[in-house]
Amino acid sequence: MEKKVRTEKAVSLGGITIMPVVEVCLNCRRLSGGLFFSAAKRPWAVLIIAGGERRAFNLAGKEVPFDEVLAKVPGLET
Repeated sequence: MEKKVRTEKAVSLGGITIMPVVEVCLNCRRLSGGLFFSAAKRPWAVLIIAGGERRAFNLAGKEVPFDEVLAKVPGLET
C-alpha cells in the first residue's frame, strides 16, 4: 500500500486562502491469477493563509503546527 499526503486546489477570497490537504492511499494486490486495485482519498487537514499568517487545522478543528504539515506534504510552498 502506498500513502501520500498532498494538497488540493486552493480557494482564495478577500485575501484569505483555504487549501485542503488530503491523504491518498493506493493499493495493488495479486489475487488468484488476477490483480486487484483500489484507491481512497481522505481529508487530512485544512490550511488557512491570511495576511502573511499561516495556520493549519486537523479535521477535529484542532490547530496543528504548520511545520508538521510542511513536513508531511512534499513540495508544499506557501
